[in-house]
Amino acid sequence: MQLYEVIENTNKHTLPPFLVFTGSEYAIIELYIDKICEQYKFERANITTIKQIVKKQRVISLLGEKKVYVCKYDFDALKTDYNKQFVYSSVGNNLLILVVPSVDKRGKFYKTFESNIVEFVEQDIKTVKLMLSDKTTLNDKNVSRLINGCGGNYSKILLELNKIKILSKVRNCSEDTAYTTLLSEGTIVELQDTKLQKFVDLFLRKDNKCFELYENLLENGENNMVILSWLYNAVRNQLVVQTVQRPTQDTTGLSYFFIKECLERTGYYTTNELLTILERIKYVEQGIKSGIIEDVNSVSYVLVNAL
Repeated sequence: MQLYEVIENTNKHTLPPFLVFTGSEYAIIELYIDKICEQYKFERANITTIKQIVKKQRVISLLGEKKVYVCKYDFDALKTDYNKQFVYSSVGNNLLILVVPSVDKRGKFYKTFESNIVEFVEQDIKTVKLMLSDKTTLNDKNVSRLINGCGGNYSKILLELNKIKILSKVRNCSEDTAYTTLLSEGTIVELQDTKLQKFVDLFLRKDNKCFELYENLLENGENNMVILSWLYNAVRNQLVVQTVQRPTQDTTGLSYFFIKECLERTGYYTTNELLTILERIKYVEQGIKSGIIEDVNSVSYVLVNAL
């Protein structure tokens, strides 16, 4: 089940009695659970195992309680051979939500409850900005940097935003000032990965500013082989998205966040140019390993020949 289907069925009160929420976006999962409780006017009840609800002999009074039972990290449930109709009848007039990081698509549980499983992944930057619109006074530039610094993960963003709000209150300053201070102190999330993401984004947009950022990466101790690896993966993802007629998570194997980025960069390089870059990166990597090409010149060689 897709996220939009959860919203539609929540509004219509047509959700199946049993749902499985997976993914790393636990904060968004909590938002959806709250919305379901609100729309259904059901009380939330946390349980430790779904066996408390799904069992052959259960307390009859539970059928009329109208609750949303939430069970987190019951991994034994994924190993149990449940019958869908039995689970539904056990839940009765209530709703049961199992929250786990992931479900093995090869297992019987996934095959039985595939239509009940909802994956919560990182959203595109526009969506995340909307979700943050009433939660922060950061200016647009800083909001974008915070989102990118957390890899688009809403749950991580909220944790970092909490740091910003605390400092803003303690020092009686704006959230923008607090954010800048935390960045300078290295307290806020600003991983090297974020700079690498910006570097490959500039490269794939044929922006010469990537040369300056490349120098900055080297000054911060980044390894050329790591940079080459990021370039290769980014170019490969771009090639996949540009050559698939209707790129989706299923057809590309990429997350929505990566697909969105690639779609925004479509057209800067042709398919043949992307293929050439991939071959050049592989050639350089092999050259470094065999001693034909010096590590110090490797990334510059790729950049100069591509831009």
